[in-house]
Parts: sequence; C-alpha cells; structure tokens
Amino acid sequence: MYPAIPYLRQSGRRDQALARAQEAVDIFTALNATDPAGYGAKLAAAKRLVADIQAETRSGDAQSGDAQSG
Repeated sequence: MYPAIPYLRQSGRRDQALARAQEAVDIFTALNATDPAGYGAKLAAAKRLVADIQAETRSGDAQSGDAQSG
C-alpha cells in the first residue's frame, strides 16, 4: 500500500511508520470527501494500518516496561 511503511515497521521505526500511516489517513480522508466510492476502501485500510501500528507500539512499550522492571 505505502512502500515505506512496511520497511519502517520492520526496521523498528514504528514512530516514523505511524506518522506516514497517519499522513495517508489524512490524504485519503480528503480524497474520500470527493469520491467515496474510489477512496473509501483505501481510507479504511489506512485507518486499520494506523490502528495496527499503534497496537504494536503499545505492545512494544509494555514489553519494554516488563524488561526494565525485571
């Protein structure tokens, strides 16, 4: 979908991946306003991607906290 995002995620650069995914949501939101049939699915996919990255980030933060407290 967005070539840089998977690379950033796999490289452990989730904050940068999240910023790019959120940018995609912003762009597709604007495009969806003018052509919902053409961009609705892409907007939904971008929103799912943001949610996935946020979940990974929260999961990673929780694991880091567990490692530091142990």
